[in-house]
Amino acid sequence: MSVTIEFTDEEFDGMLTALYENLPEASGCSALRCVDWSYTAFKFVFLDEETGKEHRVNKEQAVEGLRKMLHDAAIGKIKMYSRDDWDADTTMCAVQYAIFGEEIYG
Repeated sequence: MSVTIEFTDEEFDGMLTALYENLPEASGCSALRCVDWSYTAFKFVFLDEETGKEHRVNKEQAVEGLRKMLHDAAIGKIKMYSRDDWDADTTMCAVQYAIFGEEIYG
């Protein structure tokens, strides 16, 4: 069985905005801490507290990460909350998908 879910560009941008506007606050208790950001340029820098590495996320990476995260949520690989109730865990899960292509720090 194959299921396709389509979003308009406006809906998808709205989801990205809803997630990433929670930064840097959402990263406060996470292994990935948002240390620099620009909402207007859609650029974020995260410090991986586990490895000491810096990771940069731009809009293209965020889009691809969100697509994969939504796919994995649809097949039950990860738990995701309602778009209207996204929390810090969901935000940081999206960031991990943008950086690693999967959820590393659960």
